[in-house]
Amino acid sequence: MAVYRNAQGYMLSPQATTVGAGATSTIASTIQVACMLEDLIISSTAFDGVVSQIRVAGQSIFASSGSVPTNVFSPVAQTEGYRSISIPINQQQQLSLDVVGGAAGANYSFACGTTPIPQDAVVPTDMIGSALSYVAGFDGGFTAIAAGATATLSMTVLRPIVLGRLVLCLDTDPDSVNGLADVNINSILVNNIEMKSGDAASSIPAQVCAVRSTLDQDLLLAYPAELNSTVSVQITNNTAAGINIGGGIFCMPDLRS
Repeated sequence: MAVYRNAQGYMLSPQATTVGAGATSTIASTIQVACMLEDLIISSTAFDGVVSQIRVAGQSIFASSGSVPTNVFSPVAQTEGYRSISIPINQQQQLSLDVVGGAAGANYSFACGTTPIPQDAVVPTDMIGSALSYVAGFDGGFTAIAAGATATLSMTVLRPIVLGRLVLCLDTDPDSVNGLADVNINSILVNNIEMKSGDAASSIPAQVCAVRSTLDQDLLLAYPAELNSTVSVQITNNTAAGINIGGGIFCMPDLRS
């Protein structure tokens, strides 16, 4: 039996927008038919931009105090499913992103998969509870770490969530598999509780959490974090040059709610 996609039901995207160096611009697209929002990707001519906010029908779906590098949403990211927004949106409502430019002006756009749904299946965004928790970013977007130095990425959780897939990236082309080589994770703390399986002296290669990592469910933190919880990731840069590193944690459905 043939299966057809509804008219106006293929990918939700805006016009490409130029974001100036260090400037913040809102990039938005208006849906034409009721849909479920699926996987989100961001396209850009630069690799050092960050997303400071994502909204569905005016409601924020950010779950932390921080920002997420656009590289986390790269088309090459091995995050299928985890990056699915999974929120229904009604016709003439908007998906919008606030993007902060990097060192130079660049063009940004996004594409979000859509699955058309009956209009009566749309649930207002103020009634979907934990589904509004999409992604949690670290404060500052990118953190600079000098050669041989250690720094900590941190965030404050803004609503009860379950921490899911951890993704780390540099402000360089995420398609490079060697970008995080010789960078290590010393500690992952949720309210000062250690998440690592190893002892205090152990470290996890940061490449494990790279945009293109294929470990899939092994990368799920799968740990609850309540309102105002703190999450921190301590990282050591063992390379001979400084790096700028950032990332985000995609949220999992909270089965407790």
